[in-house]
Amino acid sequence: MEIRTLTKPDVEQYMNLRINDLKQNNDAFESSFEEEVESCMERMYQRLASEDELAFGAFEDEQLVGVVSLLLSQQSRLNHRARIIGLYVDHAYRNSGVNRMLVKKAVEEAKNNKAVEQLYINVVASNFVAKRLYKSLGFHTYAVDRNALKIDGKYYDEELMVLSFI
Repeated sequence: MEIRTLTKPDVEQYMNLRINDLKQNNDAFESSFEEEVESCMERMYQRLASEDELAFGAFEDEQLVGVVSLLLSQQSRLNHRARIIGLYVDHAYRNSGVNRMLVKKAVEEAKNNKAVEQLYINVVASNFVAKRLYKSLGFHTYAVDRNALKIDGKYYDEELMVLSFI
Protein backbone atom coordinates (compact mmCIF):
# COMPACT_ATOMS: atom_id res chain seq x y z
CA MET A 1 0.00 0.00 0.00
CA GLU A 2 1.38 3.39 -1.00
CA ILE A 3 0.17 6.72 0.46
CA ARG A 4 0.87 9.70 -1.77
CA THR A 5 -0.33 13.20 -2.55
CA LEU A 6 -3.16 13.22 -5.08
CA THR A 7 -2.62 15.00 -8.39
CA LYS A 8 -4.81 15.89 -11.38
CA PRO A 9 -4.51 12.44 -13.01
CA ASP A 10 -6.10 10.97 -9.83
CA VAL A 11 -9.28 13.08 -10.01
CA GLU A 12 -11.49 10.57 -11.78
CA GLN A 13 -10.62 7.77 -9.33
CA TYR A 14 -11.05 10.25 -6.45
CA MET A 15 -14.55 11.26 -7.57
CA ASN A 16 -15.59 7.62 -8.12
CA LEU A 17 -14.38 6.65 -4.64
CA ARG A 18 -16.22 9.57 -3.00
CA ILE A 19 -19.46 8.87 -4.82
CA ASN A 20 -19.37 5.13 -4.07
CA ASP A 21 -18.64 5.74 -0.39
CA LEU A 22 -21.44 8.29 -0.10
CA LYS A 23 -23.81 5.77 -1.68
CA GLN A 24 -22.86 3.13 0.89
CA ASN A 25 -22.47 5.37 3.96
CA ASN A 26 -24.97 8.16 3.46
CA ASP A 27 -25.20 9.04 7.16
CA ALA A 28 -21.44 9.38 7.76
CA PHE A 29 -20.71 12.57 5.81
CA GLU A 30 -21.80 16.18 5.55
CA SER A 31 -21.92 15.92 1.75
CA SER A 32 -24.73 13.97 0.18
CA PHE A 33 -24.54 11.55 -2.69
CA GLU A 34 -26.77 13.81 -4.79
CA GLU A 35 -24.57 16.87 -4.18
CA GLU A 36 -21.40 15.01 -5.10
CA VAL A 37 -22.86 13.57 -8.31
CA GLU A 38 -23.80 17.09 -9.39
CA SER A 39 -20.38 18.53 -8.60
CA CYS A 40 -18.11 18.81 -11.56
CA MET A 41 -14.64 17.43 -12.10
CA GLU A 42 -13.34 20.99 -12.46
CA ARG A 43 -14.14 21.62 -8.79
CA MET A 44 -12.00 18.61 -7.85
CA TYR A 45 -9.15 19.85 -10.06
CA GLN A 46 -9.31 23.21 -8.27
CA ARG A 47 -9.25 21.54 -4.85
CA LEU A 48 -6.16 19.51 -5.74
CA ALA A 49 -4.40 22.63 -7.07
CA SER A 50 -5.25 24.69 -3.97
CA GLU A 51 -2.60 25.70 -1.46
CA ASP A 52 -5.26 25.41 1.26
CA GLU A 53 -5.95 21.71 0.77
CA LEU A 54 -3.64 18.73 0.66
CA ALA A 55 -5.28 15.52 -0.53
CA PHE A 56 -3.68 12.12 0.04
CA GLY A 57 -4.57 8.80 -1.49
CA ALA A 58 -3.94 5.18 -0.60
CA PHE A 59 -3.04 3.19 -3.69
CA GLU A 60 -2.97 -0.55 -4.18
CA ASP A 61 -1.34 -1.35 -7.53
CA GLU A 62 -2.23 2.14 -8.88
CA GLN A 63 -5.87 1.70 -7.81
CA LEU A 64 -7.06 4.46 -5.44
CA VAL A 65 -8.65 2.74 -2.43
CA GLY A 66 -8.79 5.60 0.09
CA VAL A 67 -8.49 9.37 0.40
CA VAL A 68 -8.22 12.05 3.05
CA SER A 69 -7.73 15.82 2.90
CA LEU A 70 -5.97 18.29 5.15
CA LEU A 71 -7.35 21.83 5.10
CA LEU A 72 -4.93 24.59 6.01
CA SER A 73 -6.06 28.11 6.79
CA GLN A 74 -4.43 31.00 4.98
CA GLN A 75 -5.93 33.55 7.38
CA SER A 76 -3.24 34.86 9.72
CA ARG A 77 -5.43 34.51 12.80
CA LEU A 78 -6.40 30.94 11.98
CA ASN A 79 -3.29 29.49 10.35
CA HIS A 80 -2.39 27.72 13.60
CA ARG A 81 -5.37 25.44 12.95
CA ALA A 82 -5.96 22.75 10.32
CA ARG A 83 -8.80 20.29 9.65
CA ILE A 84 -8.95 16.74 8.43
CA ILE A 85 -11.88 16.21 6.07
CA GLY A 86 -13.14 13.77 3.47
CA LEU A 87 -11.84 10.44 4.74
CA TYR A 88 -13.14 7.80 2.34
CA VAL A 89 -12.00 4.20 2.05
CA ASP A 90 -13.29 1.59 -0.37
CA HIS A 91 -15.48 -0.96 1.41
CA ALA A 92 -13.17 -3.81 0.40
CA TYR A 93 -10.34 -2.13 2.34
CA ARG A 94 -12.20 -1.40 5.57
CA ASN A 95 -10.57 -2.85 8.68
CA SER A 96 -7.30 -3.24 6.79
CA GLY A 97 -5.49 -0.28 8.34
CA VAL A 98 -5.99 2.06 5.37
CA ASN A 99 -8.03 4.54 7.44
CA ARG A 100 -5.26 4.65 10.05
CA MET A 101 -2.54 5.12 7.40
CA LEU A 102 -4.42 8.00 5.80
CA VAL A 103 -5.20 9.81 9.05
CA LYS A 104 -1.61 9.31 10.23
CA LYS A 105 -0.38 10.85 6.95
CA ALA A 106 -2.62 13.89 7.47
CA VAL A 107 -1.44 14.22 11.09
CA GLU A 108 2.18 13.92 10.00
CA GLU A 109 1.75 16.62 7.34
CA ALA A 110 0.03 18.92 9.85
CA LYS A 111 2.84 18.39 12.38
CA ASN A 112 5.44 19.16 9.71
CA ASN A 113 3.74 22.46 8.98
CA LYS A 114 5.38 24.76 11.52
CA ALA A 115 2.34 27.04 11.65
CA VAL A 116 -0.15 24.30 12.64
CA GLU A 117 -0.62 23.87 16.39
CA GLN A 118 -4.07 22.24 16.46
CA LEU A 119 -5.66 19.67 14.19
CA TYR A 120 -9.44 19.24 14.10
CA ILE A 121 -11.76 16.52 12.86
CA ASN A 122 -15.53 16.04 13.05
CA VAL A 123 -17.17 12.63 13.32
CA VAL A 124 -20.77 11.47 13.52
CA ALA A 125 -21.22 10.62 17.20
CA SER A 126 -22.58 7.14 16.45
CA ASN A 127 -19.51 6.22 14.37
CA PHE A 128 -17.73 4.36 17.17
CA VAL A 129 -15.11 2.78 14.90
CA ALA A 130 -13.94 6.17 13.59
CA LYS A 131 -13.95 7.71 17.07
CA ARG A 132 -11.84 4.85 18.40
CA LEU A 133 -9.33 5.39 15.57
CA TYR A 134 -9.09 9.13 16.18
CA LYS A 135 -8.73 8.68 19.94
CA SER A 136 -5.96 6.12 19.41
CA LEU A 137 -4.07 8.78 17.43
CA GLY A 138 -4.38 11.34 20.24
CA PHE A 139 -7.55 13.25 19.33
CA HIS A 140 -10.03 14.06 22.07
CA THR A 141 -13.60 15.33 21.99
CA TYR A 142 -13.96 18.96 23.02
CA ALA A 143 -17.62 19.46 22.08
CA VAL A 144 -20.69 17.76 20.69
CA ASP A 145 -22.70 19.53 18.00
CA ARG A 146 -26.24 18.33 18.65
CA ASN A 147 -28.38 17.71 15.57
CA ALA A 148 -25.48 18.75 13.35
CA LEU A 149 -26.72 16.75 10.38
CA LYS A 150 -30.27 16.16 9.20
CA ILE A 151 -30.56 13.26 6.78
CA ASP A 152 -33.94 12.07 5.56
CA GLY A 153 -35.61 13.73 8.54
CA LYS A 154 -33.31 12.12 11.11
CA TYR A 155 -30.82 14.12 13.17
CA TYR A 156 -27.22 13.10 13.85
CA ASP A 157 -24.87 14.57 16.42
CA GLU A 158 -21.26 15.25 15.53
CA GLU A 159 -18.33 15.06 17.91
CA LEU A 160 -15.77 17.80 17.41
CA MET A 161 -12.30 16.46 18.11
CA VAL A 162 -8.89 18.09 18.36
CA LEU A 163 -5.25 17.02 18.48
CA SER A 164 -2.92 19.61 19.96
CA PHE A 165 0.74 19.82 18.95
CA ILE A 166 1.66 22.37 21.63
